[in-house]
Amino acid sequence: MASIEALPVETIYHIFDMCAEETIIDTELSTKAQLAWAQTSRRFYATIYPLIRPTMLKLVSILIFPRQDYVLTATNPEHSMPFTWQFLTARSKELHSCSLRSWERPGPAGASLSYAVQNPEFGLEERMLVRHDLDASARGSYGCTPLFDAVSCGRLRTVKSLLQRPEADASIAGRNGHTPLHEAVEISNLPIVEVLLQRPEVDVTTTDVDKCTPLHRAAFHAAVDITKLLLEQPAVDVASSDSEGMTPLHQAISGRAHILWHCKGGDTEATISDLVDEALENIKILLAHPEMNADLHDKKGLTPLHQACLIGDWEVAELLLQRGDVDPNARALNGQKPLHVAVSCTSSRALKLVGRLLEQLGVEITDCDFDGRTILHYIGGSLPKDWETTPIVETALREGVPIDQISTNGLKALHQAINAGNYPFANLLLSLGADPMVSKRFKYNNSLLHLCFKYHPFYEQHRDEVIEKLIAEGIEINTYTDPPLRDFDADWDKPEIDEGMRHESVEGLQSMIIANGMDCTPLMLTVTESMKIESMKMLLNAGADPNAHVTIGQRKHGKIRYHRVAFLSGVLYQAWKDGPSGYSIDPIHEYLKLLLEHGSRIDFDGPGDSSLQEACKASEDRYEAFLETLLDHSTARNVSQEHVRELICEYEKKPEHEKVLAELRAFEDRIFSN
Repeated sequence: MASIEALPVETIYHIFDMCAEETIIDTELSTKAQLAWAQTSRRFYATIYPLIRPTMLKLVSILIFPRQDYVLTATNPEHSMPFTWQFLTARSKELHSCSLRSWERPGPAGASLSYAVQNPEFGLEERMLVRHDLDASARGSYGCTPLFDAVSCGRLRTVKSLLQRPEADASIAGRNGHTPLHEAVEISNLPIVEVLLQRPEVDVTTTDVDKCTPLHRAAFHAAVDITKLLLEQPAVDVASSDSEGMTPLHQAISGRAHILWHCKGGDTEATISDLVDEALENIKILLAHPEMNADLHDKKGLTPLHQACLIGDWEVAELLLQRGDVDPNARALNGQKPLHVAVSCTSSRALKLVGRLLEQLGVEITDCDFDGRTILHYIGGSLPKDWETTPIVETALREGVPIDQISTNGLKALHQAINAGNYPFANLLLSLGADPMVSKRFKYNNSLLHLCFKYHPFYEQHRDEVIEKLIAEGIEINTYTDPPLRDFDADWDKPEIDEGMRHESVEGLQSMIIANGMDCTPLMLTVTESMKIESMKMLLNAGADPNAHVTIGQRKHGKIRYHRVAFLSGVLYQAWKDGPSGYSIDPIHEYLKLLLEHGSRIDFDGPGDSSLQEACKASEDRYEAFLETLLDHSTARNVSQEHVRELICEYEKKPEHEKVLAELRAFEDRIFSN
């Protein structure tokens, strides 16, 4: 009775071609019986494929060599059946032929051709194209046809060959709703685009899942020759809008910005310059189309001029301003004019653009948006600029722009700057006499101090200067926020953030997340947000309460419960939000010491556990750092002897935690022995 490794290679190929799906579990069966088993089993394909795939990709080293006394099963994948050695040691040509014949999802030739065009180094395409069972329009496991895959990989000869087949349909969409034409444009392959446009079933107005036509994609990718070719098609619509309301002209401007901001690090300056020039040429081609309307608004209300101003694209803005159909006073959804979004741009290119806009008829530096925001709100409401803002600010003030004008959302330009983390501009406004309105409360009862301590990695020195000025103005130190509470422990890798957690959502303005899931004073944010001990010292020296309670959400038994906890407990929750560990205490060790020095209590008169109780429980689980820190740096000022005695009595009943008991007794003797 021959074992399966004795089968002729052609017979084994036949087994693969049958695409059986069950494991061959008995190598002692006769050859005929093994063949029958392979042809009827249900898991054979799933068993063999993981071995064949890495072998085809020349990753044989990741496979454990087969051993004669083991078989491969779905639950025992680390061992190979004896006959698989034939595949691991086979000549490359035979191995590829074998594996290609095995792929019959939806048909052996379709799936195999898709693999062949994605791996052209194997030279398998021609062989697959002559397969009698090849269907150029059959969808594979990812919803893509062989024709789509050939286009996606830029395989022109294969595309031409497939299009000659009677069943070929070049209109069938693949992933993301892309048709083969979309995909050819996406990879900027002009020859394939030309071939596809000759097909009667290809429609240049077909949209993908984002409602983008091929022209949208050509515009974004600055595919100049493809854009020209698409614009020559009779049915093309240069004013069509995608799901965001963006026209091909909007997309072309966005694509030019993408080149400027996101070029690969390996690109040389000359390459980037060429790409930027091609993008500008693409925009010129679109603008030259007789049916082009260059003043259409997207769903955010932005015209192409708004978009150029938003990114500080001086050259594109100049092209648009020369046209008679472009309104330099057009307003977006919140009433922003191009001038407003231009001053929000951080790029040094924006300054020249601002001057050009102010030369336009009807554009006034005193103009406000629909919510009463001035040009000062927009300068301050984004990140600090690479251009000098002082001349623009002085001109605005001289022309009558109020420095303390409040928008309908309750923000001055100073508040807008702090909300955006633009502390250099906030300092400038304060130096020019802006009133900080230190008693002002914002969304979720945030004070200016709360906003200042929201995490922002830039301009800490300027922020500290702003905080010092606010404290000097008499701002309240110990006010509480009132945000919507959320689960503090769940899904920290994917926090649920919606626009309601921000102060506002306006194009051209930055707005921080101001709902942090806790009711707390600004002092807590120096640990949970800014992580800057100098900020904590500043507040403590100004009279911040180191024992202010914190209300926090915690998941218990599948439900979120809200608890009022001691201040140090809130710090602990922050440190252990991803689970307790000794290491997680290290970043806050100095904060804990400072708080204890200023009188933070490790006992608690509320309904929950005290910080000392929580530290003891953590120590039970061998996370001892928190307890050590509390006991090493606490004095009688931080805890009552009564509370320590209660814990000692509790742990006297827990002999398994004698170490915790010993530490508590030593602490009591050291602190209360006199």
